[in-house]
Amino acid sequence: MKLRSVFVVLALLALALIATAADNTYTKSNYDKAMKELAPNADLLALYQDWCSHAEDVELVRRIQGDWFGVDSAGMVDFFKKQYEQNPKSARWAYFYGRFGTNTQKLELGRKAIADDPRFAYGYRLVTVTYKPLFEHTASPKDQSYLEGELPKDAAFFSQYTKLAPQDDIAPGVLFGYLVYGKKLDDAKAMLDQAQKDSAGWVGPGSKMTLFAAQGDFNAAGVLAEKEADAMVAASRITSAEQHEVARDLYMDAVRSAGNYQKLMEKIVASSDLNDHTGETYYNLGCDAVRFGQKKDAVADLNTAIDKGFVDTDRLKNDPDIEPLHSDPAWKDILAKAGAAAATGADKVRGDVLKEKISKDAPDWTLTDVNGKTVKLSDLRGQVVLLDFWATWCNPCRMAMPILDQYTKTQKPKDGVRVFSINTWERGPVQKPRIFFNKTGYAMELLMGGDDVAKAYGVNGIPYLCAIDKNGKIRYEERGYEPSLKQKLPLWVEDLTQNPQ
Repeated sequence: MKLRSVFVVLALLALALIATAADNTYTKSNYDKAMKELAPNADLLALYQDWCSHAEDVELVRRIQGDWFGVDSAGMVDFFKKQYEQNPKSARWAYFYGRFGTNTQKLELGRKAIADDPRFAYGYRLVTVTYKPLFEHTASPKDQSYLEGELPKDAAFFSQYTKLAPQDDIAPGVLFGYLVYGKKLDDAKAMLDQAQKDSAGWVGPGSKMTLFAAQGDFNAAGVLAEKEADAMVAASRITSAEQHEVARDLYMDAVRSAGNYQKLMEKIVASSDLNDHTGETYYNLGCDAVRFGQKKDAVADLNTAIDKGFVDTDRLKNDPDIEPLHSDPAWKDILAKAGAAAATGADKVRGDVLKEKISKDAPDWTLTDVNGKTVKLSDLRGQVVLLDFWATWCNPCRMAMPILDQYTKTQKPKDGVRVFSINTWERGPVQKPRIFFNKTGYAMELLMGGDDVAKAYGVNGIPYLCAIDKNGKIRYEERGYEPSLKQKLPLWVEDLTQNPQ
């Protein structure tokens, strides 16, 4: 071998070793270490970019995407868009960018990833998972129509995905949904039976209930729903007071996934629990009716919802689930009725909210804001205090916070009321909530390190919101997110400022 050739070989070997060393740097364990050791003032977003640019582990990049989305969703999407545009033949970048696109983008980029690399399982994942809302009958009517039209193009991908990713529980779960949706119930049952024999991870009570409902055995689905709710109580995941509602919702989810609107309606009508018969319940049933093409029933349900106190006209106008009703002759009458109910039913809404008033001591706490300033609850006596416990990874929190922000900016009294967002159960470095608030421009006062406070307040899920009166008593609270929060916030504050006790 010539001397020059030896040098070339050695140089190539050195480059290969360097590349291998670089690849080994960007591992899950090293990412966890980097997050743990990140200095409080370090540039977290730059670290996200660096790791997403170099990590080979798809699951690690997916995880980083989730972290990044929690603090700067727009910046994250823009980064992956640029990477894809610079690497248009890369199945990986098509997948990563497509994950956060519209349904059209997800299908187009997923198909492109499959075409560019037929062995890349995540391309199939992007396409097939996009159809889950269709199979579960939860897609908006517009999305439902689009996905129904596209499904024949992608029919072969569902089984191909399971072959390429046999250890991925998502793959068989989506295939099972596809079979049930397509009424291939014998195949779905055979698949479920085999999965149970294999103790497959994707099999759970939900898939069993769905198959029972699809086969028309609604009694078996209901029995299983009750058993699952019992198990959740035993495991302290829910309280016994919530058991009936949870069992009902599990059953209804299965019936909905089975595509049986009639049984959904029967479950509502047959319910013996008066709490089931609320305006919100009938509004949701109206949304289901539209998705199942039952416009006449939808009109009746929405009218009943308004009769029972549903007065959120903004939601009524903007909800994509009921957009097809906009062309119905009854739509103008529904809007007029809702508007009139909102104007004349204010006293009823106020009365319903005030019925939820409680009285219990608010544990004192001392926390710091983003500037390091100490805030102590006991120092706020004489003021009304709203608390929102949240985390960047919590999707329901992200749904509640814009409502809280809008209230703080437009309705909150200038004096005598403080609104705090207490970051709790956060995952990752301290920069995350700070960056999130900087990017969103939220008006609430951000407080850090709320884990112990959440425990003291009995928080078992977030978001958790509460209103504390001038004497340090919790008078109102909300566990989880409900759109009615928009109506409740001003009424809470109005009551506690005008009627101090």
